[in-house]
Amino acid sequence: MRGGFQIIFDTNFLLLPFTEQVDILSQIEKILSIKFIPAILQSSIKELDNLKTKANPKLKKRIRLAKQLIKNFSVISDEEIKGKSFDEKILTIVKIQDKRYIVATNDRELRKKLRDLGIPVIVFRIKDKRIYVEGEIL
Repeated sequence: MRGGFQIIFDTNFLLLPFTEQVDILSQIEKILSIKFIPAILQSSIKELDNLKTKANPKLKKRIRLAKQLIKNFSVISDEEIKGKSFDEKILTIVKIQDKRYIVATNDRELRKKLRDLGIPVIVFRIKDKRIYVEGEIL
């Protein structure tokens, strides 16, 4: 079994398991057959907190469950990357850090930019409730 990857989850991807009733971590383990460390940006945690303050009761529940899910995630500090969107922060981190990354996102624009950089992307297809990998994991 290969390993050494960190999978960075974007905020929306973290809410999917509770919207679509799927265990994303189990599906990822199953299709990748590699050891990985789930990770989240510090600013994504703050975004979840901010969303919760103005969310309806259903979304508040999803956010609470997502916060429980990420308790064992590695937290990537991105505070030094000022004035950028979450997507730009993810792109900056995967470019400058000396680690092996995979990014879990359904954001089309971010997926294209990551693929252009050669970064594998994990995507959740809602119509068949399955996880797919775009790109090669070496």
